[in-house]
Amino acid sequence: MAKKRYMMVNELKPEHVEDYKRLHKTCMETKFNGQPQAMWDSGATETLVYIYKNFSIVYIETELELDEVFERLGKTHSNEIWQEEANPWFAVPTTFDGAQEAQYLEKIFDSTQMMNGEFNEF
Repeated sequence: MAKKRYMMVNELKPEHVEDYKRLHKTCMETKFNGQPQAMWDSGATETLVYIYKNFSIVYIETELELDEVFERLGKTHSNEIWQEEANPWFAVPTTFDGAQEAQYLEKIFDSTQMMNGEFNEF
């Protein structure tokens, strides 16, 4: 299977940006320490999260469709407690459990693919 790369941008409530950053930076030291492994086990072989102002920018690599990753993730206890904590911090209700279709950015340029005479959406 070919690797797919997804980017998502989610708006956070400004008053919860620091909470969101702390949750991610310290997850391995808290009850949320199972989330990185749950992401991996669900098919996300690489997950990176960035913050710009009050926007969460998420990069995911997987061989699966993103909705399938989130559906698998949604079946884990780690994700359940993570979502209970973090979901209220989003400006627009967002779930990462397969309950809603994933919204991701459209890729419009890929230098490596283009130099090789190809271009695909991932």
